[in-house]
Amino acid sequence: MVKCPANNVLPKLTTTPSPTSAQDCRCTPPCYCNADLGANIIIPRSFQCDLEEICCPTDIIEPVECGIKKEVLSDRLGGATKTVFGEFPWMVVILERANNKEKVKCGASLVSTKLVLTAAHCVQGRNMSSFIVRAGEYNLDLASEQLPHQDREIKNISMHHAFFRQLLLHDLAIIEVIEPFQYSSNVAPICLPLINSPYSPENTSIYDLSQCVATGWGSKDSGINDSTHIFRQTFVMFPDFYLWLYKTIVVVDPNGRNTLGKIEMKIIPSDQCVTMLRKSPLGPQFTLHPSFICAMGKPGTDTCKGDGGGPLVCPLRSNPNKYVQVGVIAGGLKCTSPFPSLYASLLHNSSAWIAEEIYFKTVFSQADPKEKE
Repeated sequence: MVKCPANNVLPKLTTTPSPTSAQDCRCTPPCYCNADLGANIIIPRSFQCDLEEICCPTDIIEPVECGIKKEVLSDRLGGATKTVFGEFPWMVVILERANNKEKVKCGASLVSTKLVLTAAHCVQGRNMSSFIVRAGEYNLDLASEQLPHQDREIKNISMHHAFFRQLLLHDLAIIEVIEPFQYSSNVAPICLPLINSPYSPENTSIYDLSQCVATGWGSKDSGINDSTHIFRQTFVMFPDFYLWLYKTIVVVDPNGRNTLGKIEMKIIPSDQCVTMLRKSPLGPQFTLHPSFICAMGKPGTDTCKGDGGGPLVCPLRSNPNKYVQVGVIAGGLKCTSPFPSLYASLLHNSSAWIAEEIYFKTVFSQADPKEKE
């Protein structure tokens, strides 16, 4: 059976014809066809494909490679590192509309033209119609930039079936937008470590886990109780356990970042992470759930309030400019504390859930009659 390509090239749909004969389409795995609109491909019984394939209309596939970061020279600014426009084209910001204003809710990452990955705690119990999903953003204060950002409304949100809010276990959600994003130099997908893909979650040796990057528009301040910040912070308390969630609404923050920031991170092995966190206020009984991955920045740098839901990405050893997402920013202790922060791991069996969600949203997305009107 034909499988997905070794270079994990993601496609871009340039037209949306529905095939009416075998000559109009070809049987192929979904990754060879459009990652979002594959299900508008109606397959007549006379040329039905195998179960794991779809009939993709011919002459519509334009490759868009995932995980390619723009190479730049960087310089440090306050605990974070400046980025340049389009450096991380997979970065997405989730905005919430309230009182005729748009407020930063969380970060997220683009995984295909219609699917965005974020943290479940960012979207649980929220009104979808109040959200805007924006790709291609760089400076939140500028109405016009080198290339326009793209805003989309939400069609559907799927949270991990095992998400446990009190402890942030399996803190993952996939957002499906109504209209597809258009890939450009500042809007492109991140690679995912999916089973049977070139970036299998079981083979972590292919990643340089010491050169990872987290991105976001969150605060660069190290404190958590500063009343000058206009933040809604969520505090979760259990015996010998507390965690600041990176679920925040940033209204005005003199210490925040109006431009996208990046932090160099390294993955901390689980056993080492547990040892370190048991010396923190989490206490000596702390245990690390396997749905988490730990990471730390250099002294004085960290992800912080407002960064939740954003991606933690690591480069391939074989291609340092190609990145794969290994985690989603979930929570941690005081920003820039000498302890690791916690990320929802994509190198866990959660990758199977993500693959399943992507597959079903790919194959059945266009089965909705409303999308054919």
